[in-house]
Amino acid sequence: MTTINEEPYRSYRVPRAHRDWLIDPPLDANADALAENLRNAADWNLQIGGQSIASFRKRARHELIHTAIDYVSSYRDLPNICSSCSTDRPLVMAGHQPELFHPGVWFKNFVLSQLGQSLSTMAINLIVDNDICRARSIRVPTLRSGKPATETIAFDRPSAVVPYEMADIDDREAFQTFGRRVARTIAPLVDHPCIEQLWPEAVQAADRTGNIGLSLAQSRHQIESQLGLSTLEVPLSRLCEGPAFCEFVLHLIRELPRLHDCYNESVVAYRIAHHIRSNSHPVPELACRDGWYEAPLWIYDETNRQRRALYARVSDQQIELSDLASTHLTISNHGDPTATAAELLERLQNNVRLRPRALVTTMYARLVLSDLFLHGIGGGKYDQLNDTIIRRFFDVAPPHFTVLSATFTPLGESLGSDDASSDQLRQSIRRTRFQPEHFADQVDLPIDLVQEKRELLSDIPPRGDKQSWHDRITAINTDLSARLDDLRWQLADQLNQVNRREAQRRLLSSRDYSFCIYPLQEMGEMFAAIARGEANPHGQQEVATTPRHA
Repeated sequence: MTTINEEPYRSYRVPRAHRDWLIDPPLDANADALAENLRNAADWNLQIGGQSIASFRKRARHELIHTAIDYVSSYRDLPNICSSCSTDRPLVMAGHQPELFHPGVWFKNFVLSQLGQSLSTMAINLIVDNDICRARSIRVPTLRSGKPATETIAFDRPSAVVPYEMADIDDREAFQTFGRRVARTIAPLVDHPCIEQLWPEAVQAADRTGNIGLSLAQSRHQIESQLGLSTLEVPLSRLCEGPAFCEFVLHLIRELPRLHDCYNESVVAYRIAHHIRSNSHPVPELACRDGWYEAPLWIYDETNRQRRALYARVSDQQIELSDLASTHLTISNHGDPTATAAELLERLQNNVRLRPRALVTTMYARLVLSDLFLHGIGGGKYDQLNDTIIRRFFDVAPPHFTVLSATFTPLGESLGSDDASSDQLRQSIRRTRFQPEHFADQVDLPIDLVQEKRELLSDIPPRGDKQSWHDRITAINTDLSARLDDLRWQLADQLNQVNRREAQRRLLSSRDYSFCIYPLQEMGEMFAAIARGEANPHGQQEVATTPRHA
């Protein structure tokens, strides 16, 4: 086995200011990253499912493209996109949970579409619907008694925490009226928010699917089409029901003991490099129980929709898969991997779901499905752990990925800016006590005391002879400071006002609000311009890189 050198971890800085963004590597370097990924993949000496990685990738992409076309065609026309679909073309991919995410996440889809056009690649967004639907509401800023505040608005009643693909809409009235309630709440701050265009599409999608994740994803994709974006989409759950994914999973399961070593050693190395003490971050280590090896996969079904850890036990004759509780599958360990995958698929048709955890999701997307993957900042940070696992388990250099995000928070600008910051005012208040002479031009202070202190400061005695000098300085400060009580009160009042406005500005400038509360045209134009390389950041756009070797 050859040794693949491990690279330093990178640290990505979140763009905080309105209209700032991060794209790493820069847009004009993505063509080189894609080309290098293609060259490296051509040299991989791997076999999956009893076939070369090149052959397997081609089969998996054929399955991906046809599944995506079939899915998207169920809710919109695809004449322009379908004409460019081919397994021979490079493929750029991004992915996220089907939620009402913040604008920085949505920005990825604009860059995905633009790279698809500029690099002559296929562009597919992966809907990660095996992640859990934690909340059925969003936080919306508003004005209450003229002051910024937030309200939580629900699109469905609280329910069990289950994967998005299993999250049915329980309260149709709440879902149908959600758009109007959000628009009414944000109205004091935003005219014609995106929710006005988005939610009628979401209600139609809900009538088609009855599913939260599909309703949110399809409505967003419809809006993207209206903005001129050209991408395909596909739910991860549908890819997991195909033979290619099953063959990939079985490849991992057959080598679970070695995967355990690579996976757990990589996790420990990542924690050490990032000084992480928690045993659950960034992910827990894989466990062993009485001869059962935990796989980096989830299992759930119609009867029990909660995600459970999957365990596997492999012998020469059979492969056993179980949650070590209520679910147990046994399949023959054929010499033909394709036959084993077909048997597994047949067993999974009994409403049992086998789904990847986060690292296996991006491992499959980067190694098999795509030639360049676009991550958000969180995904980019954690997928560097995946890089280490890929190097150690597959013995190849992992494909490069791009990390990007943007900040669209126009509401904070409505409060303007203060002449002095809270830090400046706190410093001024402190100076009224310890450097009161600096305010002689604002308050009538005794000139003789001011002059005496200046003379004392210009002639500091040596150490050991300072006591009387220090006592005199303290006495002068006390005298002068007492004469600044009114000024100090004014500064404290200004500080309170600035603190209130800064708190309000922070509330309105949060990056975490859903994209649906903002004006669609302004946000879309900004993201499209950045994706085309036609915009400059509002502030300083940087990439902070910290070398931390695994």
